[in-house]
Amino acid sequence: TPLIAPASTIVKSSSAPTAPVKAGSIVTYTFVTKNTGNTLLTGVTVTDPLVGLSTPTWKASDASSPAGTLKVGESATYTATYALTSADITAGKVENTATVAGQPANPDGSAIPGQTPVGGDSKSGNPTDSPTGTNPDGSPKGPTVTPLIAPASTIVKSSKLLGTSTEGQLIEYTFVTKNTGNTLLTGVTV
Repeated sequence: TPLIAPASTIVKSSSAPTAPVKAGSIVTYTFVTKNTGNTLLTGVTVTDPLVGLSTPTWKASDASSPAGTLKVGESATYTATYALTSADITAGKVENTATVAGQPANPDGSAIPGQTPVGGDSKSGNPTDSPTGTNPDGSPKGPTVTPLIAPASTIVKSSKLLGTSTEGQLIEYTFVTKNTGNTLLTGVTV
């Protein structure tokens, strides 16, 4: 049984692009890394090969470690932004995977001799994406798919009695519809 078992995972999620969806619309990515092993990790980095993606930036950790350090069981959040291209619009989606890596370390932060960086590819945190494989440590992995067209609408119905509450009085109904998606809706009916 190994005494040192370093491991880490990463989950990558994406926001809906800013509307209206066009080249230049921004998608925000969130990366949540976690130290799932039994030793401190230092020099933790998140990389993503998506051309044009800003460098993932450390935002916070749930145990207040400094940027790039993860205690056992600690999670940290990184964010990055991406401006859609014409090719993305034509494809109708953006699909890619990020990677996390960290160096196993002693409690004082010094490197553990003979240990190489650990990590793996991201698993999507988007609810409609499913894992497509596993990392060497058995953690799930799979691309994050950001659909660019997300049509949606809502309707609210209200009523008002016109006059007194007697038989034959009219009731006025009002229907308010709203386009809550990120694309134009036509042929809208109530």
